[in-house]
Amino acid sequence: MSLKAPVMEIYSAIQGEGKYVGVRQIFLRFLGCNISCRYCDTPASRNMTPDCLIEESAGERKFRAAKNPVGVEEVLNAVRNLKPAIHHSLSLTGGEPLLYPEFLQEFLPFLKEDGIKIFLETNGTLAGSLRKVLPLIDIVSMDFKLPSATGEKDFSSPHKEFMEIAGNKEFYIKMTLTDDTVDEEIERALKIISNSGKSIQLFLQPATPAGNVLAPGIDKLRRWQEQSLQYLLDVRVIPQTHKMLKEI
Repeated sequence: MSLKAPVMEIYSAIQGEGKYVGVRQIFLRFLGCNISCRYCDTPASRNMTPDCLIEESAGERKFRAAKNPVGVEEVLNAVRNLKPAIHHSLSLTGGEPLLYPEFLQEFLPFLKEDGIKIFLETNGTLAGSLRKVLPLIDIVSMDFKLPSATGEKDFSSPHKEFMEIAGNKEFYIKMTLTDDTVDEEIERALKIISNSGKSIQLFLQPATPAGNVLAPGIDKLRRWQEQSLQYLLDVRVIPQTHKMLKEI
């Protein structure tokens, strides 16, 4: 167990987004991201920090600091200490966890042996890394990035490849929407998703207002859901509930 990776925090919390909103998870939040979405709700995770914060007891919000980058053994001990039995799964999040496929390849088999379910939250742009770790993943939650919402380039091509590789894993898509989102972009995304050959659940997530990012109104959300239901059978509108609960 020799590999290390930069980690922001390891803690127990309530999942606030997507299909598994409301379940208890252990969150392993990696540092660093290959894109920079303007609505990012964890901008601190994009930068390297000297310390990783590790919750000492599940849900009590008492943390100790470990020096970054953190080794496999220390991360493994931190996860096992947070009562995995009361949690639905371990959420690999960030930042972007697929920046560190070799670390995940070394780390995750120990948790699989423990019977811990592995949940991957990803921006869906690093298909090659997904291929390396997919056998160790149980659930894939992929963001479909719209340029008008992210302020970034169009990631349609890497998203297509990513969906193809995800194969028969449990897989769903979140799409963050802002007041700047346009119908035509959603239409293009829906065609890509529906042409993947899979029955995919789509979660439309209104952005939490921050800075110059505004949330879309309910009329827009209803219209976009109706638009999406012309392509997909299961489309749900769910905001970031952890923000409402003031859950980290």
